[in-house]
Amino acid sequence: AVRNDRNKKKKDVPKPECSESYIITPEVEELIEKVRKAHQETFPALCQLGKYTTNNSSEQRVSLDIDLWDKFSELSTKCIIKTVEFAKQLPGFTTLTIADQITLLKAACLDILVSR
Repeated sequence: AVRNDRNKKKKDVPKPECSESYIITPEVEELIEKVRKAHQETFPALCQLGKYTTNNSSEQRVSLDIDLWDKFSELSTKCIIKTVEFAKQLPGFTTLTIADQITLLKAACLDILVSR
């Protein structure tokens, strides 16, 4: 026999409506400003990055490929250096252990290089 209380429906409890309002505290505003300033100081604007165009000539393709890899290597190195400089300016980053800093920087550099 099935017990009566097993199949009781749960009463629908009305969920209170909540209206979210965001108030930025001075501390959060200061943190945002520090991140913005660090970004501006350590990353060039996209218009400052050099542009390479390809040429369909087969003679120039090999030298162009080498030039492109050299440029990629140069830009990657600069990007990694700027990422480290940026991270060091963030509040609390330098208080992390070296291992944690390295882990965060590895992930950040890969993401930044892929997105750029």
